Amino acid sequence: MIVFIQNLDNLREKIKGIDHSIIELISQRVNVALQIGEYKKENNLPVRNYQVEKQVLERIEKYSEEFQLDRFFTKDLFKEIISQSVKVQISNRINTSSTSLKYNILVIGGEGEMGKWFVKFLRSSGHDVEISDPKIKTIKEGYKDLPDQLNNYDYMFVCVPLHKMRLVLSDLINRKSKAAIFEIASLKSSIIDLLVKAKQKGVNIYSIHPMFGPNVTDLSDRNLIVCTGHENDEMIFSEVEKFFKDTMVNIHSLHIKNHDKQMLYSLGLAHFINLLNGLILSNSNLDFDFLEKFAGTTFTKQIITTKEVFNENPSLYYNIQNINSYQNELFHQIRETTDKLITIINDKEESKFLDLMMKGSKYLEGDV
Repeated sequence: MIVFIQNLDNLREKIKGIDHSIIELISQRVNVALQIGEYKKENNLPVRNYQVEKQVLERIEKYSEEFQLDRFFTKDLFKEIISQSVKVQISNRINTSSTSLKYNILVIGGEGEMGKWFVKFLRSSGHDVEISDPKIKTIKEGYKDLPDQLNNYDYMFVCVPLHKMRLVLSDLINRKSKAAIFEIASLKSSIIDLLVKAKQKGVNIYSIHPMFGPNVTDLSDRNLIVCTGHENDEMIFSEVEKFFKDTMVNIHSLHIKNHDKQMLYSLGLAHFINLLNGLILSNSNLDFDFLEKFAGTTFTKQIITTKEVFNENPSLYYNIQNINSYQNELFHQIRETTDKLITIINDKEESKFLDLMMKGSKYLEGDV
């Protein structure tokens, strides 16, 4: 027994030494990243180079196979290491600029959560970015008091709340903005007519939808929807690529008339299920810490997403449920499916329950 304990202690000492070596190597890597940051600063290069980051993660996948490690684990680990390298480079420089691709950009709604994300993203990519937002004291109530000299900008990113999007786009169209405009509304049906009007007046509005939230720092495996269905379809992809080509985001096209129907399920249903989960639990009169103490795997995984939903902007989530013109279709399906499932369970019809499970399984596996 004593020999076993001594061997265990020796092994733990080895792990202790390995841990020290890992931290030392990470420190060395961060220091090299700082040197790279200095070079970028001296040569007016942007902090982030998404193409290089993508190459690093691809290299890590190969190393993982070589050493028989889980590639998802190692990719997640190195995403954090890359993120830290970016942070130290940003903190080590005041201004970021790029000689190869630099635009004057106005972010309307730049003090909102997604607005802040775009401000940070665009600045870290080397662009000059200004902000227009009611939260800034120099901007009056609403968005009608946008800067007078709109023609000073090459691009505008409109990141305002859903219920303000139509107001802002109408203003920009009426003022015949020469700057190309990106709008990021989560729902598109209410502005389709404005996009047609903009085209008639020679105003270029590109409709995109980032399928990620403001806390995302790594774009790998994230999705960006580019809405098509207008005469400028070819142009929109070239414009989007100017900003996202070297990132690791997945760019998908979707006809704008199909967008809100797709979002009914991608956003509306996903949000609604998690809202139900959180509200039912809150009405259970059970202590949440007590519930977590006895949680199974499914509960633990589900509650992570539910917590994220309830920590998001409640007004945004309300608008996604309320503004989508297809929402009643979803509510009908929720009621119908719930009633059907409850009836099958109450009637103890196991075979029908198994059939439903099989149907869902086949669909989720793509076997339809």
